[in-house]
Amino acid sequence: MTIDSAVMDSDAVTHHADSYFAALDRAVAHSHAWLASLADRPIPPRLGADDLAAGLGGPLPDGPTDAASVVDRLAECVEPGLMAMPSGRFFGWVIGGTLPAALAADWLTSA
Repeated sequence: MTIDSAVMDSDAVTHHADSYFAALDRAVAHSHAWLASLADRPIPPRLGADDLAAGLGGPLPDGPTDAASVVDRLAECVEPGLMAMPSGRFFGWVIGGTLPAALAADWLTSA
């Protein structure tokens, strides 16, 4: 039995896997948009920490929230507070970065 066939053997497991896939698909879409914006976007964040916290705050939902929706909300709320460090135009200080293979490897370890 392969991993793929084991996942498909159970409706519950398939539904669970679909939740991961949908959330990861949204994360990929937001990551692609972020990377595509780096050449033209301003380097400094457009919002400060207090504004970001206010955007993420508020009452908690009454029940579960779809994982893909959580990813969308997080990406939309924090994007204005991100600094375009990987743009190639950021010369502030050295605090890290990533290479394509390193980012993909990080995703694999998180899965």
